[in-house]
Amino acid sequence: MVTTIGLDSIKTELLNENKPVLVACISSDVFFAEIKQTLENISYRFAGVVKIYLLNQNSLNAFCAAYDIDGTPTFLIMNHGKELDRFMGEADESTLVAIIQSILPSFQRK
Repeated sequence: MVTTIGLDSIKTELLNENKPVLVACISSDVFFAEIKQTLENISYRFAGVVKIYLLNQNSLNAFCAAYDIDGTPTFLIMNHGKELDRFMGEADESTLVAIIQSILPSFQRK
């Protein structure tokens, strides 16, 4: 399940989560619903392995400023508050799955 989260909670969640986190920074536009559905599909595929957060629109600008994000959509893979990977631009399900799969082997060795 994708969790919509605000700036007041995201930093705590990023630091306390014991598994990799995908943070989706997406503007509310005509593609928002499609991207959100893609994230939902991915969340079921990686249930229990990766946590997926979608920033609420009120927190998007502040989060982007804090993490040096120049545009949306941008997807961050993080672990304990540290960025492991970043993808900027439109991404389909297979692209996001490949990004997640690329970090899992190094995460599982820890």
